[in-house]
Amino acid sequence: LVLLGLFPLGLVRLFLVGLLLLSLIALGLVGVVLLLLLLVGLLLLGAILVSLVFLSVLALGLVGFLLLGALVEPLTRIVMFGSARQIEYQIRNDLLVHLQKLPQSYFSVNRTGDLMSRAVNDLNAIRLFLGMGLMNIVQTPVLYVAAFSGMLALDPLLTVTVVSPYILFVGVIRFFARRMQPASLAVQEQLGQLSSVAQENASGVFVVRAYGMEPGERGRFGAQSRELYKRQIRFGLVALSMQPTIAVMPALAAVALLGVGGFR
Repeated sequence: LVLLGLFPLGLVRLFLVGLLLLSLIALGLVGVVLLLLLLVGLLLLGAILVSLVFLSVLALGLVGFLLLGALVEPLTRIVMFGSARQIEYQIRNDLLVHLQKLPQSYFSVNRTGDLMSRAVNDLNAIRLFLGMGLMNIVQTPVLYVAAFSGMLALDPLLTVTVVSPYILFVGVIRFFARRMQPASLAVQEQLGQLSSVAQENASGVFVVRAYGMEPGERGRFGAQSRELYKRQIRFGLVALSMQPTIAVMPALAAVALLGVGGFR
C-alpha cells in the first residue's frame, strides 16, 4: 500500500514481479532441501527395496531444482536492483521538488552540504535495502526454516548442539550494533560538514581569491578531511572487529558437533 501510494503503478508492478521471483527461488530452496532429506533418509534407513530408477528420478529432480535456481536468481537480481534504482530515482526527484518548496529560513538553519550528504548517502542506503536487503529478508527465513527442519528430522541432538553456539550471536550483534550506529552517524555528520565546506568554497571562490583566504580555507578543509578520516577509521575498526568475532561462531559449532558426535 505504501508503494502504491508513493510510486507509479509501473514501478509497483515491476517490484511485485521481483518479489514473485524471490518467492520462486524460496520454493526452489525448499524443494532442494526436501529432495536432499528424502534421498539421505532413504539411504540412512537402508531401504534396499528402493530401485535405482526411483533414486535416479530424485537425482534428476534435484538437478532440475538447482538449474531452476541458477536461471531465476540472476533474473531476480536484475529485476530487484533495477526496481530499486528506479524507486531511488523517483524519491530523489520528489526530494528535489520538496526542497524547492521550502522557505529560505529552512536553508539558513540546514547547510547545503548536509542536505547534499543526506540526498546522496541516505538514498543509497534505501536503494541497497530495496535491492540486496530485501532479497536477504525474503530468502534467509525460508532457508533457515527448511534447513533446521531437515536437521531436526535427521538428528535433533546434533541440531541442538550445532545451534547452541549461535545463541551468543544475538549478544554479539547487539554489542557491535550499539557501537556501529553512533560511529556511522558520526561519519555521516562529518561528511555533511566536509561537503558544506567544499560547497561554500566553490560558491564563494571569487571572495576567497579576492581576500587571499586560500591558505586558511585549505587548512579548514584539511582539518575537516582529517576529522572525517579519523571517524571513518573508528567506524572501520568496529566493523572489522565484528567480522572475526562472528567467524568464531561456526568454529565453536564445529567443535561442539565433533565433541558430541565423538562420544556417541
